[in-house]
Amino acid sequence: MDFLAGLLIAVKSLVFVGGYVSTDKSTPTFTSVEIITKTSQIAFSCELEHAFSSELAKLSVSGTTIPINLFAELRCKENDSLLIRVIVKHSILFDLSSRSFTLQKSYTTREDTTTVIDTALRHASTFIQIPLINRNQISAQRSYYISIYAILGKATMEAMNNNIIDLMFFWRYKRPFVRTQAFPGASLAQKP
Repeated sequence: MDFLAGLLIAVKSLVFVGGYVSTDKSTPTFTSVEIITKTSQIAFSCELEHAFSSELAKLSVSGTTIPINLFAELRCKENDSLLIRVIVKHSILFDLSSRSFTLQKSYTTREDTTTVIDTALRHASTFIQIPLINRNQISAQRSYYISIYAILGKATMEAMNNNIIDLMFFWRYKRPFVRTQAFPGASLAQKP
């Protein structure tokens, strides 16, 4: 009976929040990248799965700011030339006095606030309609692909005499990476 109770506690400690908090052996990965064509702009959306190990989730509740930096590159398939690189930052901060999470996104002035940890972690791991490039900068005669990777930033640990730690430790210093299939510029280029 003690073995069964111990096993149940161990499993419950590994499963914290579906998908956004991982077991400590999971590596963060990207879900598929969605390319969005707007009137004059091309944007993309993607999501990081298993971005928060149980330790990183616990650290997020300590009042330490957790920054996630996303790097997206649009490249020409024919010669692998870089058209544009976009850097996006999400930061999650738990306010100990109000017991709420605040999520800041570098591409908007709006801040989201929640008291629910799974909502906070989901928002920190989800990148929606990130502006990439103007459609008039795309050649209809070429093909393109998007490559994306993410890194955790550094954090100041107040409990450790304000020492700075590299949060990539929680991802075992491995960057999650995804690259789309090549797509024709004609499908994205702005029509004259």
